[in-house]
Amino acid sequence: MNSARCLVAGCSSEANTFGIVVSREGVPNDVALCARHVATLNMDYSFPDPTRVNPSVLGTAFETCTLHAVILTQVPQQFAFILRSVHNPLFVVMQTGYPESCALISAVKSTPSPVPLTYMLLNNIISGLNGLLHESVIDGFELQGRTYKSHVTIAGPRGIIEVACRGSDAVGIALMARAPIKVDRAYLGPPTSTLLAEPEKWSGLID
Repeated sequence: MNSARCLVAGCSSEANTFGIVVSREGVPNDVALCARHVATLNMDYSFPDPTRVNPSVLGTAFETCTLHAVILTQVPQQFAFILRSVHNPLFVVMQTGYPESCALISAVKSTPSPVPLTYMLLNNIISGLNGLLHESVIDGFELQGRTYKSHVTIAGPRGIIEVACRGSDAVGIALMARAPIKVDRAYLGPPTSTLLAEPEKWSGLID
């Protein structure tokens, strides 16, 4: 992450948090905020603890989601992406790594590349084998590894197959293929920050 100044109008502090927030129209807005202004955003959610979700409710309802934000914090180093339900004010935050965060930002921005990037390569392989990415699904939580379980569903000549993958890969591939992202509703929760619930308000905050 390069050194930059906070983008809030009138602030000249060094930015500590970078990334993108995606509008409801799918437009990614760059974020560079100092520690003081990140704190005022109150980026909190009241979603369930994934380690304590009642197994009986899993798989009973899914929300179609889209990428809401990718957040990269320098100190302490934290990288995460946020998914937002298309139809309801529900969100889920998933921790990831720095390279995965950058790959997601490139995918949502459709950053040009002289050679196919990983997500594009995977989609090219699926298409080359006469397959179609049907959807990406986040439907479980691995207690031992403390990570969400994800898979992609591929429709091909031999029918439907499911391939396990990381959450960031499931989202990135879906973005490239313009395929739905489904998240088990048991893992989603509402925000406590109006700015996160209404990403258009960032346009008035960031200069």
